[in-house]
Amino acid sequence: MIWEKRGGVAYSTVTEAILTASGLSEEELLHPAPNSHVTLDGLQQAAEVILRARNEGRSAVIIGDYDVDGITSTAILSMLFSFLRIRHTTIIPKRFTEGYGVSTAHIEDVSDALIVTVDNGISAGSILTDARKERGNYVVVVDHHLPDASVPEVDAIIDPHYYNSGGFMHYCGAGLAYQLAMYMISEDVAPETLCNDLLILAAVGTVADSMPLIGDNRLIVSKALAVANNRFAPMSAGLRCLLDACGDPGTLRANTLSYKLSPMLNAPGRLYDSGGSSVLKALLCKDQELGNSYVTKMVAINQDRKRMVEAYLSLACDSAQGQSSPIVVYLPGLLEGLLGVVAGRLIGTFNSTVVVLSDSRDGKAIKGSVRAVPGDNAKELLDSVRNLLTVYGGHSGAAGMTLERANLDAFTDALKEMRSSHSVCSNLLYDVELSQETVFRSMRALNRFEPLGHGVPNPVCVIRNVEVQDVAYMGQDKNTVKLVCDGFSILGFGKAELYRKHNEPRTLDVIGTLSENHFRGRTTIQVVAEDFHPCIF
Repeated sequence: MIWEKRGGVAYSTVTEAILTASGLSEEELLHPAPNSHVTLDGLQQAAEVILRARNEGRSAVIIGDYDVDGITSTAILSMLFSFLRIRHTTIIPKRFTEGYGVSTAHIEDVSDALIVTVDNGISAGSILTDARKERGNYVVVVDHHLPDASVPEVDAIIDPHYYNSGGFMHYCGAGLAYQLAMYMISEDVAPETLCNDLLILAAVGTVADSMPLIGDNRLIVSKALAVANNRFAPMSAGLRCLLDACGDPGTLRANTLSYKLSPMLNAPGRLYDSGGSSVLKALLCKDQELGNSYVTKMVAINQDRKRMVEAYLSLACDSAQGQSSPIVVYLPGLLEGLLGVVAGRLIGTFNSTVVVLSDSRDGKAIKGSVRAVPGDNAKELLDSVRNLLTVYGGHSGAAGMTLERANLDAFTDALKEMRSSHSVCSNLLYDVELSQETVFRSMRALNRFEPLGHGVPNPVCVIRNVEVQDVAYMGQDKNTVKLVCDGFSILGFGKAELYRKHNEPRTLDVIGTLSENHFRGRTTIQVVAEDFHPCIF
């Protein structure tokens, strides 16, 4: 596998790489300026509608989505409405039988009430317009997706892309719901537990939806991690149980939310029709014993999800080899709830925009998920073939769609015509070149710039001339190798055979990311390896 400098440049420090990749100054990353509520269009109108509904004694219906952002944003509004003493019900659409977003079936019997959609609704068109005009409902849309010609006529809209007025544009649904909640309550009056819950939920949604960790998002995630890492900070039992399952207080980072908590929250909704509703119950749970029960089930479901993904990933990689961008992979039998997971894994392997397709649960249609690399736009990709799609939606980084089976070949052919003239390859891109002696100093620098994630990525490092002191093969199948070095370890998940193939070298070059491992109160530095080979002098 070829290692290639990203953009033809490799930096000598992780600080240089982070500042360049983010496009921000050190001051902007370490001390981000908050966005004023005043600049978030629609916020005041939405708050006024909600308070008017409460004063009129109306009940409310909150309709979210089955992904992490949709569930956390629904939980935020449910907590807000409980605090405001607004009677309400929540709806998380069923992934397989109902699909994304609010539908007529959800609200056809709702009248003279308050309807709030969150993480959906901006393209609901007549569904919400009719609910307002024909059945006397107040309707508020809280969404971060790109609007199209189907924007409904409602009482208030919070969606930065709808107004496009130049404010902060990178909120997810949970981030917008959090801003609405904090606008409507006073931290001096609201219980500390409520404020902490709202903050953590907003952070989880932000990280899970791959929003850039800049500006307000950076503030939200930074503050939330400070709360999550304080074992004495009050929060709901369900949230504390979920966080405890991901690591001890003091060890939680943005990548903990991204790679441990988010998959756990996503898994039930990916495998089961009503799984998202169960996750919402866990987030709102106030009982410790019940919270632990939810977490135990979610961990088991996530393990099932991992096994299913691995079973299809090798097939997907074989199909993707030699293709140009966008890569298109059709995997019959893959659960539609796992399409995005496989697409995300392929992006990491091939550095290309990816479209993964499979059969719908009833076999009558084709479902698909798009994941786009920076510079491409998933939603615009589908805009260009909208005539072949039954329904679609999304944003620049990710999108989903449904098409009739009869249109599968035409859809695939249309995407092939968009391809560049160069085949994608599985070259590994890196940002920084380090020596073994600079690893400790580099880890300290990375910790300064937490949270790291989308928009402020953890740099990929090449470390040369690493001397291996000890070797351990780990895991149930002994397919993971741990190489103990001076001051850090190299961890190669699934790379034991690769190490043996290289005749177990004691001096090597490695490419990967730096992180900290916390175990039994001890913190050590590890390099999570993407590849390694014997050192070439």
